[in-house]
Amino acid sequence: MAFSPRKLLLLCLLFLLSQAGMGQGFAPGGGLTFGTESNTMGFNARAYFFVNEKLCFGPELNWYLPHVNKTTAGTEYDGVWEINLNGHYLFRLGASDFYLYPLGGINYTSVWSRDKNKSLTNEPYFGLNAGGGLNYCWNNLIPYLEYDFLWGKRGNHTFVLGTFWMFGK
Repeated sequence: MAFSPRKLLLLCLLFLLSQAGMGQGFAPGGGLTFGTESNTMGFNARAYFFVNEKLCFGPELNWYLPHVNKTTAGTEYDGVWEINLNGHYLFRLGASDFYLYPLGGINYTSVWSRDKNKSLTNEPYFGLNAGGGLNYCWNNLIPYLEYDFLWGKRGNHTFVLGTFWMFGK
């Protein structure tokens, strides 16, 4: 059986959907992301499952805006997208509604390019994520700010600013 990112994403989603009834909440969300390796902005989509009040995990997708390189021979494009499976452990800051959390997980990154002849190349990378974040619980709306570093052949610092919407908690 050949490996494909679509199969990995499908397996992750099926696993997470099978766990949905066992936890205390489900929080889809997203936001804006910036990656230092690609040096570009992008979009983040995620869905987290809460095992209890403090522990959650889920898949994330980061898609970075492609670079356009215009040359005399034609236009070339290159870009990056990545799939992460991360976990968080939430620490409440005093009696406030702010939470600080470390994060850890696994990563699959695809670096692609399309040349002037429309030939597509793809370089896959695997790695580990480590970082942390801060969120604020405002009823069911949870804005967050997050940083993580990708450990692997393609190191990357990622910054995300976004929001969740909490269901079932």
